[in-house]
Amino acid sequence: MLNEGKKHLLRSLLAKRILLVGFVAMQAFAAGSYLYIERNRIEQSIATTLLNTTVLQVRNFELFKNLVSMHLKTIGDASFLGEGVSQDRLAREVQKEWIDAVMVLDTTGNIIGRASLFELELLLPKEVLVTNSFANGPLYREWRAKNV
Repeated sequence: MLNEGKKHLLRSLLAKRILLVGFVAMQAFAAGSYLYIERNRIEQSIATTLLNTTVLQVRNFELFKNLVSMHLKTIGDASFLGEGVSQDRLAREVQKEWIDAVMVLDTTGNIIGRASLFELELLLPKEVLVTNSFANGPLYREWRAKNV
């Protein structure tokens, strides 16, 4: 009978051990699943953030392109009308309510006059500031190719 009691005790301990290992395995699976789901969520958030950043950069580029396009059109009109590029005239232009900056380029893309209500250095690319010219920029070459 004593032998039977030991067998029952050993079976009971074995059953408890199996239950404990099963419970730990379920917890490990649940933790692994949670980490996998969180990793995917974080990757999705990063991808969305990068996409939004790219969209903002493209939008800023488009705004810059439109700004330069408007200036080039205005410069073309001023050159066509034979108006001079005096600093007084440029200062009067920026006093108008609808314009904040004016830049005048010659036919080679060099900046020959500018006036603004803000620091143009904050807006213009460094290459333009160093060379004082738009001639090396891809947008200017594209517009000159189209005879803008």
